[in-house]
Amino acid sequence: MRFIFMGNHTVGVFVIKALIQERTLIGIVAHPRDLEDGVKYESVYDFGIKNKIPTVRGTPKDEHVLDFLFKNKPDMIWVADYKFILPKEIIIIPKYGAINFHPSLLPHYRGRAPLNWAMINGEKYTGLTVHMIDEGIDSGDIIHQEKIEISKEDYIGDILEKIYPLYYDISLLVLNAIRSGRFKTKKQTKSSDKIYKARKPKDGLITDEIEDEGILRLIKAVSRPYPGAYFEYDDKKIIIWKGYIKMFKSKEESNFGRVLENKDGIIKIKINHNYLISHDWEIVFKNETFKELLFKNKDFYNQRVSKHGYSHLSLNWGSQKNQITRFEILSQIGNLENKNILDFGCGIGDLFYWFINNGINTNYEGIDLSSEMIKLAKKRFPTVKFKCQNLMESPLNKKYDYILASGVFTYSNNGFFQKCLELLYSKCNKGIAFNLLADIEKYKNETTQMEFLSNPDDILKFCKSLSPKVILKNDYHYRDFSIYMYKDENIN
Repeated sequence: MRFIFMGNHTVGVFVIKALIQERTLIGIVAHPRDLEDGVKYESVYDFGIKNKIPTVRGTPKDEHVLDFLFKNKPDMIWVADYKFILPKEIIIIPKYGAINFHPSLLPHYRGRAPLNWAMINGEKYTGLTVHMIDEGIDSGDIIHQEKIEISKEDYIGDILEKIYPLYYDISLLVLNAIRSGRFKTKKQTKSSDKIYKARKPKDGLITDEIEDEGILRLIKAVSRPYPGAYFEYDDKKIIIWKGYIKMFKSKEESNFGRVLENKDGIIKIKINHNYLISHDWEIVFKNETFKELLFKNKDFYNQRVSKHGYSHLSLNWGSQKNQITRFEILSQIGNLENKNILDFGCGIGDLFYWFINNGINTNYEGIDLSSEMIKLAKKRFPTVKFKCQNLMESPLNKKYDYILASGVFTYSNNGFFQKCLELLYSKCNKGIAFNLLADIEKYKNETTQMEFLSNPDDILKFCKSLSPKVILKNDYHYRDFSIYMYKDENIN
C-alpha cells in the first residue's frame, strides 16, 4: 500500500520511521513553519527532507497540499499531531481512508491537549488511540488502543517519555494488521460529548479558586516542556516547575500566594489550606519582555544554525526562493551601488551573497543576535564585517545610507518592533527597508502563536509618524509585505 503522512512533532517522526521501515511512505505533509519546530521537538519537515522523501509544508486548505495529495494518490493517509481538521475532500482521497493517532483513551478526552487535561482532572490512566478519521472530532472507529498509567509521581514530561515510543510500536502493529489482512475497527462507545479545548500559557495561572490538590495536578500537567503553572504578582510571576504540598500548621493568617520563605533555593508559598514547597521554580519579571524575546530568538537561531549550517533552513525560511524574493524587494528601496549598507539580522550573510551574485557593489556590514550565525558568516566571508550585537543593549555607533531587515520581526511583538524601528531609523541617512507577516484572517491557520502578525495599515500609520515618505509593497507574496521608509521625501 501507498501511504502519505500528515503531521508534526517528535511523535510524527516516530510514525514516519515505522512507515519507512515498511517502505510504504510516498510523501509527507508537515505543518507550516513554527518557531519550536526542530528546537523543542523533532521536525517532521526536516526529517522528510533529510531522508529524501517528497515533503511539503501546509494546511488542508492550501492548493499545493491538495495537489500533492491528488497527484500521489495514497491508499491511506496517516496523521499524528496535525493541528488542522481534515475536510471531507481530503478524507475521501485515499482508497482506504485516513487514520489518526490521538493521545487519550477514546472516546474520553476528544479534542486538544488530552494528556494535560487528563492530568489536571486527576485521571489514573491515559493512553494512545489509533482511529479512523471521519468528519467529527476524534470520533472515528477505533483501530487500536494502548493504556499507560499516570502515577502520583509523574509530571507531564514523564508521561511524554512513556507515550512517545508507543507511536512507533503501534504503527508497526497497524502495518502488520494491514499486511496480514487482520485490519479491524470497532465503534467508539458512547461517552460525554465534551470536546476539550486547546490550552494557552495564561491557563497555567494558579488562583485560590483551585483546590490545593488541583493546584499540584496543574503544576504537574503543564510543567516542562510546557509553559508552566504560575503565581502572578504586580511586577512578576513565579513559575513552579516541580513541587509538593505540606500541611499548614501556623496559626498566622496568610494570604493566598504569599511567599512565606525563600531559602537555599527552596520556596514556600501559602495556598488555600497548605504550603506549596518547590525546589524547582523560576521568577519572570514582566518588564523583561524584550530581554526574554531577544533571548528566545538568540537561542532559537543558534540551535537552527548548529543543526542546518549553511542553509536557508538555519534562518527558518520556508524555501530559498522565498528568501531571495524578499531580498529582491528590499533592495528596490533605492540605488544601493557603493552605498553604506547595514544588514540588520544578517544571519549567515545570505543578503551579501545575493548582492555579489547580482553585481551590486556595496559597503556592507551585518549584525545579528546569534553568535553561531555570525561565526558561520565570518567563516564564509572572512573579509566582510560581521558583528554579534544586541541593538537594545548596544546601540549602533554610526550611521548607514540604507538599513535592510529581512525576516527580523517574524518572532517578535508590536512593542519590540516599534522600539527597534525607531532606533534603526535614527541611524540611516537615506532609508530603511523591512518586511513583516500580514495579519490576514484567511491565512491565520498557517501561523503559530509565536509569529508576529501585523496590519499593513497600522504599520503604515506608525511609519508615517517617523518618516516623510513611506512606501508599501504587498504584491510579491500572499502573507508578506515590505515597507520603505525614507529620510527625505525626494529620495527615490
